[in-house]
Amino acid sequence: MSTFWEGVIAGVVGGLFTSVILLLTGQWWKHTLLPWLENVFRKGVRIDGVWKTYMKIGEIEKTEIGTLKQKGHLITGTITYPEDTKGSSHTYELRGEFYDNVFSALMVEVGKARLDRGAILLRIKPGTSRPEMNGIGIWFFGENPYQSPYRWVRELE
Repeated sequence: MSTFWEGVIAGVVGGLFTSVILLLTGQWWKHTLLPWLENVFRKGVRIDGVWKTYMKIGEIEKTEIGTLKQKGHLITGTITYPEDTKGSSHTYELRGEFYDNVFSALMVEVGKARLDRGAILLRIKPGTSRPEMNGIGIWFFGENPYQSPYRWVRELE
């Protein structure tokens, strides 16, 4: 084979190899290094931990337990609804963000044949001895969307 074609093949293979390395480095940077740096240097409010949640449905106030993990601005966790009208417990996984003292997240019920989904939007209440967030929760109740006031109070550890 001539030197020209060897150079072309080496250039194409080198270009592909470089592209793969840059793609992997970019993904690592975005999903590993930046969240780690955010977590190390972030000086803002931390909302990770266990929260007791209060949700109002009509005139009845229901309670749940929320457990949050915070990595920079990214928030993950679970919410456990201890008992519905039929006596069943429900657990939801949530994923959201916490920016400028506002927590927004989407929730998905976990388990077999679970279809329930929802969203929450909460603002942390400044200047209290025990952290508290207030806002709304939205999910489908039958065929229609339902909105409820939500209050989260940090459990003391």
